[in-house]
Amino acid sequence: MKIHPTYALALVALTAPLLAQKSCGGRVKLQNIWTALSKLHDKDGDGKITKKEFTRGDKQFKNHDRDGNGLITAADFPEGRFWNGFAPGMGRRADRDRDGVVTKKEWKALTSRLDQNGDGEITMKELGGMAPAPITKKPKIVGLMFDQDGDGKIEVSDFATMFADLDRNSDGKLDSTELRGNRSLLTQPSTSVPKVGKMAPDFELPRADDSKKTVKLSSFRGDRPVALIFGSYT
Repeated sequence: MKIHPTYALALVALTAPLLAQKSCGGRVKLQNIWTALSKLHDKDGDGKITKKEFTRGDKQFKNHDRDGNGLITAADFPEGRFWNGFAPGMGRRADRDRDGVVTKKEWKALTSRLDQNGDGEITMKELGGMAPAPITKKPKIVGLMFDQDGDGKIEVSDFATMFADLDRNSDGKLDSTELRGNRSLLTQPSTSVPKVGKMAPDFELPRADDSKKTVKLSSFRGDRPVALIFGSYT
């Protein structure tokens, strides 16, 4: 699998379908992320992942250590809460006064700008520049990004769900910590950016519908083509 020049600079991935859950649209249970991380990094099985056990670097460790106690534990992935891979980017776009905090008012203003005709549903045309053109041409992928309840439509209510997922302390606003989300489920550290024509780095991802199973990129090699699209949602 080689990096195509069209997508070399532009992360959506084949990973989007892997993150989908039947009853939750494109949302992923935080507990599923914890299950996958503990399986990979909790070498002594004590229910704690130390910096020494974690192999993906200090930045990712800090991202997962939500309570800042120097350990990654189940407490960092509370029951009944979800991960939204694309919502942090939406949050930064909603922050019109650039104070690093997104209020419910700012979030509602964002959805109002998207829902131009006010019918409660956001069409591909209305979605416009919120996602790169190669993505918006694939409605199923866009659905996995934004359709939080899995009903086949992107609605204002889906964006309300995104806000609730990000608002970890339920104070009605999103601070800088909440806006960064729980980034990256990749199991391999990224060391460099592949050049056009080079083999894509291998990675393995847990399935959201069954965290005990994984899907590995290299398993498709020689079997079927795989499209990887790289980008930044900010």
